[in-house]
Amino acid sequence: MTSKNYFSYERIRDSKTDKRREAGDLTSDLRSPIESDYGRLVFSSAFRRLHDKTQVFPLTNNDNIHSRLTHSMEVASVGRSFALKICGDEEIAARFKSNASDVQFWKNVTSLMEVICLAHDIGNPPLGHFGETAIQNYFLDLFAHLEKDLNKGNTSNCIIRSEMERLGFEREDDIPEVLKNDFKSFVCGKNKIYYDYTQFDGNAEGFRIITKLQFLNDLFGLNLTSASLAASVKYPNVARKIKKTEEGYRISLGKHGVFFTEKDYLDRVMKECGIEKINDFAYCRHPLSYLMEAADTICYLLMDLEDAISKGWLTYYDVTAMLKGTSQGDAVVRRAGNHFNENDPDKKKVVQLRTELLATLVNNCFVIFKKNLDEIVAGNYNKELVFDEESTLGELLQSFSRAKVYSHKEIEALELTGSSVITGLFDYYVKYLFHREQAYRMHAKHTLSKAVFMTTLQEHLLYNNSQEPAWDVYDGFDPKDLTFEEKLRIIRDHVACMTDKYAVEQFRKLSGQSI
Repeated sequence: MTSKNYFSYERIRDSKTDKRREAGDLTSDLRSPIESDYGRLVFSSAFRRLHDKTQVFPLTNNDNIHSRLTHSMEVASVGRSFALKICGDEEIAARFKSNASDVQFWKNVTSLMEVICLAHDIGNPPLGHFGETAIQNYFLDLFAHLEKDLNKGNTSNCIIRSEMERLGFEREDDIPEVLKNDFKSFVCGKNKIYYDYTQFDGNAEGFRIITKLQFLNDLFGLNLTSASLAASVKYPNVARKIKKTEEGYRISLGKHGVFFTEKDYLDRVMKECGIEKINDFAYCRHPLSYLMEAADTICYLLMDLEDAISKGWLTYYDVTAMLKGTSQGDAVVRRAGNHFNENDPDKKKVVQLRTELLATLVNNCFVIFKKNLDEIVAGNYNKELVFDEESTLGELLQSFSRAKVYSHKEIEALELTGSSVITGLFDYYVKYLFHREQAYRMHAKHTLSKAVFMTTLQEHLLYNNSQEPAWDVYDGFDPKDLTFEEKLRIIRDHVACMTDKYAVEQFRKLSGQSI
């Protein structure tokens, strides 16, 4: 690891505060740059919105059920446990060019694990896990219809008509060949940015949020350190995802993990941390992202079961009966049973079982992480730590949840409701932002998040070599002057950043169900 800098303090935009820290100027603030990332994140509006994004049970009225916010806080707690194990292991510390008694090493590792764990769900769309699928399918359908209309020369399609008008072509003419080719290169997947839509992923949206969409007056978002940005990316690639069954699969290619619009930022932070390229569009993972992923998986495996018990779908004894089917699971049940009497409340039993399961899974994952560290650094370890075959407990818990929790009719019904809401929102925003009448376009602009709109507006201005700041242009700017992809980018970001209740409320208003 001698050539690595996994704890790089460099930011995409230089920080005057960091320079004062370096010079010893900030005697009242003893935080390192990575520790300050923690504050930047938890005080952000994007992090606050996690309180109304559900984990598995969308639109539930049960206050005991986990939200994305409570889940993220629990993941950060488990991440800190991993960090302390790293810091207390002299062999691993040495391989990170440090030692177990180095205070700065402790601060860097613990802070970095907490930051990336807190940020891991920040880009997830509203209305549960199915929200990602709903967005992907919307754009697959939209682009398929666009392709058909292009082939037929159908100028009544609002997106095609809008782009023709923007480029000065008459509506009555056939679609010009130059425009047809431009569209086809996008909607047929010949342009990498196509996957920003058809393989939409919450991880990619999260990277865009923390690097750009927390828009103040520039395109640097929260301006976190390279260490925090690099380690927060579970799938550091901008190309199409590669499935496990496909040739060339690597774990970092398993999802379209960064939008093509943020490729330059990905390149920069990975270079700062010394992380190897796989190809022109992808990188190996930052080693600590494996532990962040493990902390996330451990928490959702345990808390989804606990939520199901809270809802009365399962009992403590259903879970223990399943666990007793394996030697490690049986040992966990026995250890948990040593801490309560048989007539104690079930809540006590559930909490104790969760504690024992969590400790066992954390220990299993850390042992596997340490054993495979060479492969992890080289980018050749292509498994989730929780589901490594050396530990069967993770697979057991996941199979049980799939059979008893995720397939429950209440979840499936709510996921379909969520899909209808998301699809409906996209339909309305596409209709109005691409409308031929300026009044409709301007109304649509003002119903969209101003920060989201200004982010893409600033990208648009820079791409067209304009030095004007977005906030000086915003008020009088007509969305017709944006490209069709830029309009879709705004709509995608706006919907993906919504909370559950806001998404439902906006859908009802736009559809005329409420005022």
